[in-house]
Amino acid sequence: MKKRFLLLMMTFFAFGAFAQEKNTFETKIDGEVVEGIITDDGDTIYMKVLKNVFVIGKKKFRSSKERRHYYATLYNANVAYPYAVQAIRTLRELEVTTKDLKKRNHKKHIKHLQDKLEKEFKAQLRTLTKS
Repeated sequence: MKKRFLLLMMTFFAFGAFAQEKNTFETKIDGEVVEGIITDDGDTIYMKVLKNVFVIGKKKFRSSKERRHYYATLYNANVAYPYAVQAIRTLRELEVTTKDLKKRNHKKHIKHLQDKLEKEFKAQLRTLTKS
């Protein structure tokens, strides 16, 4: 008898879970798809999954020399990063455009692109350090 009663109660709860209305929808905000929920009160709540963020403690250094080296390296990386991004973008474009070219035309295209990039970035890259 207890088993039947328990089975009957579980069945009611299972059907009750499927009977709930689904008040979710998707919409575009600033070109991104965002999920929204309409609450029982009629309010709309938008939800979006955010990228992971890591919070770390303050960095501790053993000496002032180590601290200076760390911040100098950090500064140099921040200065060089935009150039690295541009180089990756240019390399990918180069791979796509020279994919079907013969070896001779491939070399000519690379040489032309190299000269163009040297003229564009020579003055900016001259101010960077070697460290």
